[in-house]
Amino acid sequence: MRIFGNWNNHKVYPYKLVTGAAALAVSLVEIKAFLKLDASDTSEDAFLTILIESAVDYAEKYTRRDLINKTYITYRDDFEDLTTLRKSKLQSITHIKYYDVANVLQTVSSGVYAITDEVDYSDIYRLTTQLWPTGGVYDRPQAVQITFVSGYGAASSNLPSAFRNALMNHIAHLYAIRGDCATAEGCVSCGAPSNAMLVYKQYKIRDIIGRTENY
Repeated sequence: MRIFGNWNNHKVYPYKLVTGAAALAVSLVEIKAFLKLDASDTSEDAFLTILIESAVDYAEKYTRRDLINKTYITYRDDFEDLTTLRKSKLQSITHIKYYDVANVLQTVSSGVYAITDEVDYSDIYRLTTQLWPTGGVYDRPQAVQITFVSGYGAASSNLPSAFRNALMNHIAHLYAIRGDCATAEGCVSCGAPSNAMLVYKQYKIRDIIGRTENY
């Protein structure tokens, strides 16, 4: 696991979701089998889908990871800012575009750069035999645009088995309590059960000073 710190000089860049996940991280077939429900009974499919999405949203925010592939766009002020992409796991760069000195949007050749293969956050780097486009960029904020794909893959089968099992335990917990809680104020266990949280904690990306960047 990579540890990130040195926030004093770190500029927080926005990450805008372009395309959401095309599949559920746990399918209806899988969760029905896990809950021992009749596969042919569709009366609770909408409810189960909400529970799946709720568990995934919780897990993604807690671990700071994307589960099923999503497409994002983020921005930098110059090519020198092209370092770490704080989404995980980085699958690919769709393209890097920039506003040239004439304020015209151009595309950087994919042969100029590459990405590191990391468990957590990956970096974009320029190949030593290549140069960024000559002439620089237009003097404006967010002159460079990076569109990329983040996640474990396009299907639930791409997720680590432990993570999939944790999600199903989490969904089963939500299905069992159906929003009920023993206290008026609510409780931590209503978010995720302990067996799921043990796995989520193993996958959580942490900063060295414990600060979480806004997504």
